[in-house]
Amino acid sequence: AVMAGVCLMGHSSAYRLAQDIAAAVFAVKVAQSGGLIEGRDVSTVAHLAGIDLYGGTMLEGPVGTIASAHLFSTFDNLAYGTELFGPLLLTDDVLAQPLDYQDFGLNVPTGAGLGIEVDSDKVYHYAKQAINNSLKSSKPQFSTNPQTEML
Repeated sequence: AVMAGVCLMGHSSAYRLAQDIAAAVFAVKVAQSGGLIEGRDVSTVAHLAGIDLYGGTMLEGPVGTIASAHLFSTFDNLAYGTELFGPLLLTDDVLAQPLDYQDFGLNVPTGAGLGIEVDSDKVYHYAKQAINNSLKSSKPQFSTNPQTEML
């Protein structure tokens, strides 16, 4: 089966692909679609056109991954499954509790919102680290050669 992936960027491209019978499967990627609602719209076009779905990833961190998992759990037909493994590639994340991967699957939390809790101390730590790294790399480089110094 031909899967539409990179060329699928929201409901407009989904409609064109469905109209042209260009793919048998749509790889829905939340970020590439433009967000959760837009990803849902892609799935609606696929459903109406009889096109199967695959829950794609752009290797999001845990927040984006669980948002995608929530969306994908609402699809009637996820015939080609999903591979939401982005957080498994990270050495650390910003959640108070890591996502619940078991038996080659990701359990979708049922709590309020996305069902996860962000660890604000970790967010602060990584934000501070990113700012410090940015400041280090943006410092002007001054010559130490006295012949080229003006002052």
